[in-house]
Amino acid sequence: MKINSTVKENDKKKDISKYIMWAIVFAFVSALFLDILFKLIIMASKVVFKYWYAAIIIILVLIFFRKIKRKKNRKKTRSTKE
Repeated sequence: MKINSTVKENDKKKDISKYIMWAIVFAFVSALFLDILFKLIIMASKVVFKYWYAAIIIILVLIFFRKIKRKKNRKKTRSTKE
């Protein structure tokens, strides 16, 4: 049986103002980061819509290089297994 357990709990008065301050700072930093991120996404989408044919060519080239890279990786793994 605990003696004076309620007194110890009352003595531990937690100061949450520090946590509230950090939450507000984190909210502002997050809002700033998201604002910049959305602006960059909007700028990128405008460029893609303006030069859609170039975007398609770049995507196709990236897919082609990815397939070549996968084939090289498969050859390396086969040679190491044997």
